[in-house]
Amino acid sequence: MPSKSYVMKMRTQNFKDISVNLPSVNYNQKIKQGLENLINSSIDKNKLIERELQAYFEQHPSAILGALSGVESNHNIYGNLVISQPQIKDFTGDRKPDFLVVTYNSLQLFFNFIEIESPNKSIFNGTKVELHGDFTHAYNQLKQWTANEASIKLHCQYLQDHLFKGNFNEARKTIKFNYILVYGHQDQLTQTPSTRSTELLNTYFDRNLHFCTYSRVLRDFPGTFGMFSVKRNAEDDTFKAIGMVPFTNYGSDEWSDFHNVTGKVDVVLQNPDLTDKQKSKLILQIEELDKKSITEIHKMVSEEPPSEFGEDLDDLDELI
Repeated sequence: MPSKSYVMKMRTQNFKDISVNLPSVNYNQKIKQGLENLINSSIDKNKLIERELQAYFEQHPSAILGALSGVESNHNIYGNLVISQPQIKDFTGDRKPDFLVVTYNSLQLFFNFIEIESPNKSIFNGTKVELHGDFTHAYNQLKQWTANEASIKLHCQYLQDHLFKGNFNEARKTIKFNYILVYGHQDQLTQTPSTRSTELLNTYFDRNLHFCTYSRVLRDFPGTFGMFSVKRNAEDDTFKAIGMVPFTNYGSDEWSDFHNVTGKVDVVLQNPDLTDKQKSKLILQIEELDKKSITEIHKMVSEEPPSEFGEDLDDLDELI
């Protein structure tokens, strides 16, 4: 039987903990503007910035979520986590995906593997309706992933058994895969005859292969709630926090999403968008709840009163 906390979470999925855990409008505007500045600098200076984008998305995990606009259930981020450079067996070097974000509905989990390329790279050869070599190289990387789904399935099971273990929404679901290429910008599509260029791209991308320009990443940038970005530490087989979308309350739902993530306190301490008071409160909550077992958490959930939308508004005001 799903816990009360899980039921409440499903009912308010797009407004999670609206009183305390939504980052401010100013925060989202700042992160979107920072991403737009990076993209424009790449285009204006014809500069490759894949490493800078990787670092930006790691530090600000909500910034990558616009890339999910073409996949199913893209508003429901499983575990509220963005995984950087998932370490999949037999996927080494530039074959390794840049990011993995898991989305879900009541019946399915969607593992969305993302490859980012620099925004200044060309989609077509000039004005010809002919794909550029850089584009076909990136596309072929996605095709390599689809040809090695056995390794991908093993990795997804590993994530369910480790990173997502104990999540309140852990019920067995059907697993599906999406492979997303983030590349170029909208202007490159309008420089060629639009119908023919769209038709050409449609022959390459269908079913679970998706193409997204950086223009669309910006257009569909979501204002979202608390998240962490994580990266696996192979030495001790843990997932360490490396970035976050700030939030101000760590309760049972946050425990459900983040209790298997290490290094959260360090990331909270380094976050410039939280006040010292908010950091102290959040760290105390993290340290207190993460000591508890899943049995203790479920008992706590069964005993706690329903959350009210007026709670902790002072914390939210300090983020604005």
